[in-house]
Amino acid sequence: MSLPDDYKRIVARYAPVQLNVHLYLHHPSTVRWNLGRWMDQTATAFARSDLTEAKCPGFPQGPLFGGPEGLIPLTSTDRGEYLFGAADTHSGHWRILACNGDEQDFYEYRMPFSEWLYCYLAGESMFGPGSAVFYPGPILFEGAAHDRIGAPHHVARPREVATVQTLHWQKSTYSAEAANCVYVAASPTGTIHLRESDEPEVILTTTAPSLHALIRSLAQ
Repeated sequence: MSLPDDYKRIVARYAPVQLNVHLYLHHPSTVRWNLGRWMDQTATAFARSDLTEAKCPGFPQGPLFGGPEGLIPLTSTDRGEYLFGAADTHSGHWRILACNGDEQDFYEYRMPFSEWLYCYLAGESMFGPGSAVFYPGPILFEGAAHDRIGAPHHVARPREVATVQTLHWQKSTYSAEAANCVYVAASPTGTIHLRESDEPEVILTTTAPSLHALIRSLAQ
């Protein structure tokens, strides 16, 4: 089965693992957390569901699951959220689509899986509107039981992941002496994150051009 290259690298390096309490990544060389079996079971369960009324980008007649032209399950959460990949048979480009379990519709995220994962771990809504789960501090990295077939596989410690994924927040110079401070951070993908010290769990995201335009407008 074809899968996104960045997805395969992340799975090979870290799975099986549970990230920030909710998100699961399976691995093909385990028995209990077997990726292939989970993909087959998930695709079959969705294929048997009545989703003819579901809105799914790229599937005007309703979503298809499995096979070279259908949605391939990539990961899921314990909140009933699922992430799928769909490959363009001509270009080989992968599309990322998600559903949150509370409704039939699917949402497309036009980014690679690795960028989607980064945004999810940074607390953005990556399973549809309002689906964000903010986890403060370093990423919670819980390795699943290692019942691998073959040689043991190294699982990174939380600090190893945090050095790559943790945002570096910078306080506004105008907030130097104030109790309520505005912080900004830029992710490696270019997303700009904003938050206030009195509500650190609320993070707004934007792009650099949009932020610059806002600052210019306020300065006038």
